[in-house]
Amino acid sequence: MDRTDYNEKMETLLSDHQTYQLVHKPPFAKIEREIYHKQLDLTKKGKIDDSTYYKVRSTDAIPPAIRGPIKHHKAGHPLRPIVSCIGSALYNTSKFLTDILTPIQNLNGYSVSNSMNFTKQVANQEIAEDEVMVSFDVVSLFTAHSVNKSRVYIRKKLDEDTTLHSRTKLNTDEIISLLEFTFSNNYFMSRENV
Repeated sequence: MDRTDYNEKMETLLSDHQTYQLVHKPPFAKIEREIYHKQLDLTKKGKIDDSTYYKVRSTDAIPPAIRGPIKHHKAGHPLRPIVSCIGSALYNTSKFLTDILTPIQNLNGYSVSNSMNFTKQVANQEIAEDEVMVSFDVVSLFTAHSVNKSRVYIRKKLDEDTTLHSRTKLNTDEIISLLEFTFSNNYFMSRENV
C-alpha cells in the first residue's frame, strides 16, 4: 500500500462523525494547564507526594497522534486505529492511574493478560458435542465503549477494593475525577488536524 492509499484509508476512517469530530482550536495547552492544577491540588492536600507529583507532571507535552497499522489478514486491508499518547499531557497521569487500577482488572474472572495466557487456560478445556468455542472479531473496541458504563463499573470495583489504601492515598472520588478528565480529553492529531 502506498502513502496515497494509506492517507485515503485514514481519511475515510476519520470521516466517521459518529466516532470522530474535527476540532478547530487545539485544546492541548488547556488540557496541560488543567491537569497541572489538578495534580498540584492533590499534592497540596497530601494525596500525592512530591516525588509522584514530579513524575506525573507534564511540561511541554506533545499532542497524541493517530496512526493506522494495516490489517493484512482482512479483506480490503483496513487500518487499525491506534492513538499514541506517549509524551502527551495525560500520559503520565494515565500511567499513574494504571498502577492504581490494574489490581482490580482481574477481579471479574474474565480477564486474560495475553493470548498465550488464554491458550494455556483453554488448552485442556473439554467441549461437549453440543457446545462450540467461538472467537469474536471485535471491531473498534475502544471507540465503541461507553465511557459512562466504564466509569460506573470502575467506581464499583474501587469501592469494593479493600486493598486500595495500600496503593494510593487518593479516595475513589479523586481517582474517578482524574479518570473522567483523561476520558473526556482524548484528542489527537491527524496530520495537521485535531
